[in-house]
Amino acid sequence: MDGWHFLLFASALRYVVPVSTQDLGEALTALRRFPQLPEKQVLRATLIHRSQESNAFELVWQAVFNQASPEEEKEEGQKGDPGSSSAQAPGPGGLGQGRGSGGVSLSAGRPSLAKVRALLAGWSRTVPEVALEETVKQLLGEAGAHTWLNAQELAFSRGQTTADDFEEARNHLESLAEALRRELKIRNIELDNSWESLRRESWQHKPLLGLTAEERTLVQTAIRQWGRRLAVRPGWRFSPARRGTLDLLATVREASRNDGRAFHLHYHRRLPRIPELVVLCDVSNSVAPYAEFLLFLVARLRANFRRVRLFFFIDTLWDVPAEIWDNDLQDLSPAIETWSSKASSGFSDYGQVFRQVAENVLPEISALSTLLILGDGKNNFRPAQAEYLAEIEQNVRGILWLNPLNPPEWLERDNALSSYRPYCKGVYRCRTVQDLHLIARALLR
Repeated sequence: MDGWHFLLFASALRYVVPVSTQDLGEALTALRRFPQLPEKQVLRATLIHRSQESNAFELVWQAVFNQASPEEEKEEGQKGDPGSSSAQAPGPGGLGQGRGSGGVSLSAGRPSLAKVRALLAGWSRTVPEVALEETVKQLLGEAGAHTWLNAQELAFSRGQTTADDFEEARNHLESLAEALRRELKIRNIELDNSWESLRRESWQHKPLLGLTAEERTLVQTAIRQWGRRLAVRPGWRFSPARRGTLDLLATVREASRNDGRAFHLHYHRRLPRIPELVVLCDVSNSVAPYAEFLLFLVARLRANFRRVRLFFFIDTLWDVPAEIWDNDLQDLSPAIETWSSKASSGFSDYGQVFRQVAENVLPEISALSTLLILGDGKNNFRPAQAEYLAEIEQNVRGILWLNPLNPPEWLERDNALSSYRPYCKGVYRCRTVQDLHLIARALLR
């Protein structure tokens, strides 16, 4: 691999996988020290640190070097291996040995990757992310893959094939689908003549609602790491304590009063930067899926605050009890469903909620509190009643608004955010993991 191709590959990979300069240096060192090893294996070992990022690595490798995908290599290996089970094993009921009894052969009509790729000949349009799965399903159908799998399932239900055969057929179809997704994404890159479309493959830039189960685990791990890093950034004010950092000034002051003959060591500790955090979460159908990630983030940042209060709302306000509001947040989802079905109409009313906060909650919270609002601002054409948010803004340290919609949607006719924005210290998009990271840093400034 020459230097140009290495830089091209590293540049493309950085769109989807976090790769540091140190990682690149280690990869170059490994390539020089182990020239006998496959370059792909060396780069995977040095640049990929999570198993969930393997698919992204395969995509970039195939796009840069135009080499066969793992699915193609597997198919070629099966074709060229005369001792493989698909080449020599007798079919059910003795098929292939002159004594068949009407069983079904697993290889009969088996769709290949080459057959599926042939359907892409002359493909001249990009496939948007929202239409990718539908396009993959359509192409597999045109290649006869679904019909073949249905035949295998029917044969298995009749006892004509084994469970292992049917499982192998399902795995083959899944690998075909994955290879086809990768091929369509590479076509998008070629048609756009840009690596920018790769950014959508990164879990850090994907919409939170589009994350897979593995990617959701990655997000939660990243949030835990942010919480640990940000938790060690306390404020500048100190408070006397029995343990902590030595308070040299207080110790010397006491020693001077006693002419240095007798004194005690004094200690102090830093106070959290923000004394209190109040969280208002819209849990209507359009916003509730994003609330999970925000609450997970707030739970990990709790060490930075003396007190955290959580309120859910749709058109009325609910003060979430302390026994439900715990670090694991496992009891929140059923509690939200129970509360919303009994106490809410299901349609957001921000004006009504802000009125309840101003009248019932504001007298109970500190003037140094930060108010964090998660909501899309869609008020269903009800009165905005922005004067109540203005009253809240005058009595708190600041208001931060997190919106899961893209900024152009904030200006739609049924969105009241334009009425509330003048009273907010900051309005942030809350749609991807990168957005959450920026919010965490803004929250602790």
